[in-house]
Order: sequence, then C-alpha cells, then structure tokens
Amino acid sequence: MMSAAAAYLLLSWKSSNGLPLFSDIVSHQLILYLSAALLSMIPFVVFCLIKFIPGRFLHGYEAVYKVEKEKGKTGKDVGLLDGLKLLLKYPYVMGIFGMVFFYEVVTTVLSYLRLAMAQSTSVSISGVSGELFKIIFMTHFVGFFISLFGTANLLRWLGERRCLLLIPCISGLLLVIFILSNHNHYALIAAYVVLKSVNYGFSWPVRESLYIPTIKEIKFKSKSWIDAFGSKFAKTSGGMFNYCTEGLASGLFLSLHAGFFVVIVAFWFLTAYLLGKRFEVAVERDEVIGID
Repeated sequence: MMSAAAAYLLLSWKSSNGLPLFSDIVSHQLILYLSAALLSMIPFVVFCLIKFIPGRFLHGYEAVYKVEKEKGKTGKDVGLLDGLKLLLKYPYVMGIFGMVFFYEVVTTVLSYLRLAMAQSTSVSISGVSGELFKIIFMTHFVGFFISLFGTANLLRWLGERRCLLLIPCISGLLLVIFILSNHNHYALIAAYVVLKSVNYGFSWPVRESLYIPTIKEIKFKSKSWIDAFGSKFAKTSGGMFNYCTEGLASGLFLSLHAGFFVVIVAFWFLTAYLLGKRFEVAVERDEVIGID
C-alpha cells in the first residue's frame, strides 16, 4: 500500500506552475531506484529468519514430519524434474495447479482490459502508470482488511473445503456483475481490485495451506513448477484469448467474454470441490500425499 501510494504521488506531483515536477523518464527511474533499494533488503530479512528462528517452530504436520525424517536417513537424491513428475502423477497436486491456472487466466483477461482503460483515460506515460498504481493501492488496501479480519476467521468457521469453494464463487459473481455492466469502466476496476485483493488476502493463504499434507518434494519442487510454469502457461492462455477477441464488434466481444468466463469458473468450482474433499480426507486420516 505504501509503495503504491508513494509511486502514485511521485507520478502526479505538480510544481507551482501546474506542470509535472519530474519528466516521465525521471519519475520512472526514481521508482525503479526505490524498488531496487527495497529488494536489496530481502537477503537481510532471510538471514534474520535463518539466524533467529529455532527449527522447532518449523515442525508442522506430524505425519509428514515423520515421513521426511525417515526419508532423511536414506539420503535419497531428488532431481529437478521429479517435481514435474509428481505434478503429473498425483491428481491432488494437479488440482493445486488448476487453482493457480484458472485465477491467472481470469486476471490476465481483466488486466488486458484494465491496461486499455488506463491508456484511454490518460494523456501521458506517467498518467497511465499513476492510474495503474492507484488501482494497485486500492487492491492492497482491500486485501489488507480481508487478510486482517477475514482469512483466519473464515478458515476457522468454514474449513478448508468451503473456503476453496468460496474462491470461484466470489470470482464468478464479480465476473457476472462486470459482464452485466457492459464492460463499464468502474465495474472493471471494481472487479479487478476485488479479484486481486481476494487472491492476495484470502485465496493465496488458503491455496498455500493445501501443501500441508504433502511431502517436501511437492512443497518445493512441484510448487516451483506450479508457480512458474503454471502461472506463465495460464497468462499465455489468457493472452491468446485477448489476441483472438481483439477488434471484434461489441456484441460478439461481450458474448465471447461471457462464455469464456462461464467455462473457466465452472471448471474452477469443480477443481475446488474435489481438491477440498481430498484435503479433508488426507488430514482426517493423517495421510501423506506424495508417497506410494
């Protein structure tokens, strides 16, 4: 929130004569310098985590802990491609991939429309960037309150399975409102902001908790495939849809988006249902996913 607000204020800063205080190039250079300074602090934070957090606080799901302890004695080496093999082998892991894929496809389509909207309402590069940073600020502002008051309470009240189902339901409702508004400017911003903030504040931690009953190879190697390959594959798919619908008449454009979103949300809901059911069974039986 603070970084987005600072970038927005920098880009919209005016001098006493009403002109921008910095040129487009200088403004963006200052933002990149600030970003580089913040990123350089990450190794220090990681060092503090390694140095001061005792290992006993990293002991989580008991069944997985016992399996990993036993596997550690055998010294079995695992290759990078084993993460992909586990992704393809276990439907549970493929389900986690699906949760990432469907979200990224939807946000890629909405992000394309958001960029087009920002360009149509601005007269300069700084104006476009400022509009985008304002949307990012609103996203994290809403996400802050969701994570502060909603995530833990909803997980405690509803459980993992119902929370997983809540994600495609909320996303589908937002998309319906957006489609019925006939691609209205404010409806697009609202749909994008709420969808992104729900992902950051609620969907992400719920999705990450799905890794609890899995072995370390899935937690790290399969997860890296899902977060990198899965995300890029989804964005490519969403980008292809944007490319195919570019330049179409308004009525056909609207119909294609409506049909596309219906199919995505339907598969998203089915994946969430099966994934949540499998998670609850695994935890109830102290089962470890990823071992034969």
